[in-house]
Amino acid sequence: MTRLKRPSAQFPDGAADVARRFGITIKTLRLYESAGLLAPVRDAHGWRTYGQAECERLHVILLLRRFGLTIARIGALLDEGAPDVAAVLDLQEQALIDQRNRVEDSLILIAHARRKLCAGGTIDATALA
Repeated sequence: MTRLKRPSAQFPDGAADVARRFGITIKTLRLYESAGLLAPVRDAHGWRTYGQAECERLHVILLLRRFGLTIARIGALLDEGAPDVAAVLDLQEQALIDQRNRVEDSLILIAHARRKLCAGGTIDATALA
């Protein structure tokens, strides 16, 4: 059975096709829609369809998520217009620095716990927390 393809220049695809193309789930598309990040058009049968503009916006959303931005922050950036790449990079850099600091703090705690254990001490759940 041959499936008819819609014109690729306009991408009027359903949620399953778009999710597959972008490597995400339909649930993710619905989450972005409920957060106001995407606004798919409904066809005559009420099915969500995603045109080229929605797919381009989804690409930006996924890029910003990959940078570690929250859905709320992405929404704010998109509400301001096209995101400023330099500002996004600054936000991502700060998020990574914060993450690195948390990891370094955790590694210091682990090293301290190992030293305590090697010296014959014990560590309780409170100390580990």
